[in-house]
Amino acid sequence: MRLHQETYDALNELVGMCFSMNAVADNIYYNMANLYYNHSAEIFHHSYAHAWGQVADMISDEMIKLNARPVRLPVEGASEEYENLALAMAVNAAAVNKVFEKCKEIVELADMLEDVEIRIFGENLLNDVLLNYVKQSDEWLAVIKTVPAYQFDIHFEDYTHFIPIVE
Repeated sequence: MRLHQETYDALNELVGMCFSMNAVADNIYYNMANLYYNHSAEIFHHSYAHAWGQVADMISDEMIKLNARPVRLPVEGASEEYENLALAMAVNAAAVNKVFEKCKEIVELADMLEDVEIRIFGENLLNDVLLNYVKQSDEWLAVIKTVPAYQFDIHFEDYTHFIPIVE
């Protein structure tokens, strides 16, 4: 393994957080659909929720390159029911910020331990991927606080600027 045990453990935790983020986002999708916001729900599900498994795979792939076998940690389920979109988007924003902060911690740890490849990978992940998901979550939260939910649903693409829309 070409990285320190502490970095390895933190990366496995981040992979687990990404899969947990997928569970949170899937649950938000279920709530959106249950509230009859089907248009935004489908876009959110395919463009956002599905992306978290891909982010986890990016991290796992990098670990494998460094001869560090990823470990699939248990994923917390997500079963909360949200009575409105504003609450769901607030939960989403808080969750994605936790993932972002964990990645920042890993970059700092890798720098301190001189795990240079992980520091560079982590910086790229932060700047090229996670920051876009944070900004997108912030945008959705800001919009849902200012427009009625039905407009948010109908014009969801107009409020999605930082991540690709997947049909």
